[in-house]
Amino acid sequence: GDLYQDLDADIRKRYALLQTPHFVEVYILDHAVTPALAEFDPAKLRAAGETFRVLDPACGSGHFLIGAFHRLAEWEASERALESVWGCDINPHAVEIASFRLLLEVVARTRVTDMDRLARLAMNLRTMDSLIPWERTTKQEELFPFKDRLDAYATPKQRRENAAFLQRPFHVVVGNPPYITPKDVRKKTDYKLFWPDSCYMRYALSAPFAERILSIGAADAFTGQITANSFLKRQFGVPVIEKVLPRFDVTHIVDTSGAFIPGHGTPTLIIFARNRPPTQ
Repeated sequence: GDLYQDLDADIRKRYALLQTPHFVEVYILDHAVTPALAEFDPAKLRAAGETFRVLDPACGSGHFLIGAFHRLAEWEASERALESVWGCDINPHAVEIASFRLLLEVVARTRVTDMDRLARLAMNLRTMDSLIPWERTTKQEELFPFKDRLDAYATPKQRRENAAFLQRPFHVVVGNPPYITPKDVRKKTDYKLFWPDSCYMRYALSAPFAERILSIGAADAFTGQITANSFLKRQFGVPVIEKVLPRFDVTHIVDTSGAFIPGHGTPTLIIFARNRPPTQ
C-alpha cells in the first residue's frame, strides 16, 4: 500500500492516495468496531442467519479492512471473519492491492497454502464509486428521480451488482475518504443531485462522504471517519453542520487538526456517530 501510493505522483493526486496511519486506524476501530462487536454479537447474528459486516466505502489499499479483519478473527474463524469485511473504492488498482493484502492476512493466520482453497475464498471488495447511490434505484425508486443519470457510469448489470453490494446491512462503517474537490465535471454536478444536503457551492468530497458514511449503515450502526475539517470553516460546509449532522446520533467529534499525520498537511477531525436519531 505504501509502495503504490508513492509510485506515481499523478495517480496519487487524482485519487488523493494517502494511507491511514496505523495509530489513527486503531483509534477509530477501537471506537467503532469494538463496541459494535459487543452490541451486534457475530455469533448471535450467525445463529439468526445473518453476518456481521464492516464497510469501508473508500477503502483504498485496505488499511481499515486489515485492522477490522484482525479484530474479527479474534471472535471467529478467519474465513468467517473475511466474510465480514467489505470495501469498495473507485480505484481498481487499490482494490486489487486490498484483496491481495487480505489474502496474505488469511495465509498468515491460518497457514493455509493450498492455492485451490485460497482461490475459492470470497473477497467482498468491489471497484465502484460509492458516492453514486446505486442502491436507491431498487430500494426507493419513487424517491430517486435521477436514476437515468447512472447510465453514464455503469452498465445495467454493473448497476445491479453495485446495488446488491451496498444493500447489505452494515453494522460498522469506517473510512478516511478523499478530501479533494471533484475533478469530473459530470460527477461534480451529479453529486449535487444525489447529495443535496452535503454538496454545496464549491464543495470538497469530504462533505458528501461524511453523509454517505453516516447514512449507509444499518439502523444503529457504528460509524467512524477521519476527514478534513474544512467544512467547519468554509461556506460549503454549512449544510453539513445544519442539515446532515443533526440527523444522526453524533457521539464524538475529535479535533485532530494538531496531530502529526505523516505525509499529510490537511487539518482533520474524527467523527464518531450512530446511524439513528440523536439521543440527547
